[in-house]
Amino acid sequence: DSISKATVSGSRADEDCKRLQEQLKDVNEKGAALQQKYRELAKNKDEEGIKKLEAEYDALDSTEKKIENDFLQKNLNSPIAVYVLNQVAGYDIKPDEVAPLFKKLSKEAKSSPSGKEFAKRLESAKKTAIGQPAIDFAQADANGKNVSLSSFRGKYVLVDFWASWCGPCRAENPNVLENYEKYHSKGFEILGVSLDDKKENWLKAIKDDGLTWKHVSDLKGWKNAVAQAYNVRAVPGNYLLDKEGKIIAVNLRAEELGKKLAEIYGN
Repeated sequence: DSISKATVSGSRADEDCKRLQEQLKDVNEKGAALQQKYRELAKNKDEEGIKKLEAEYDALDSTEKKIENDFLQKNLNSPIAVYVLNQVAGYDIKPDEVAPLFKKLSKEAKSSPSGKEFAKRLESAKKTAIGQPAIDFAQADANGKNVSLSSFRGKYVLVDFWASWCGPCRAENPNVLENYEKYHSKGFEILGVSLDDKKENWLKAIKDDGLTWKHVSDLKGWKNAVAQAYNVRAVPGNYLLDKEGKIIAVNLRAEELGKKLAEIYGN
């Protein structure tokens, strides 16, 4: 009968979101602590400490994914179901794992704007999954000359998505360069696809990092046509193709790239 006696509650989406966040409270607190620890290690340039911290990040990420997955399985009709599925899927969608979950969602969730957008991501992921033939493309190099992916047929090639403004990309470049110099004479190639939008920054980064392989870009940033075709939502990212142009590995970083190339070419 009056405002003073009224109770206020949110929508179901709001309530479900609160329930999920409550379940993730411990994970989020541990994540914040790891971020603080990372900043201290980075400040002291403690590379060994940072490397050890990555394992803790991975373990925490697995815990987070499990909580979100469990929540999704029990709340397939929730208004936030597609949002949670996006969290579970992450940037690098694994179709075999995610498609069955998407199939279980309600008709309303699938037909929602976010549901339709996720369906597009899933279809793109299916086309760029391990075992699939890589999507061919051609894009301009620094001199405006088109370089096609198919021109590398007959060699193992790493399609490397990066950008001059991407700190993790620049940090990974020495590792990529080391492997290129080690295996290039054996037939290993790299085709760099930049998500830059300023040519001078792109070329400066190539020169500063000593990246001697072929590079292309349409200088449209995140709207790079190749990145969109490959559903790239985070950089660095890469696809390793065999001599027939088939995808055999995705997002190889740090020592994983060297291990895979050693399998192919030997030490």
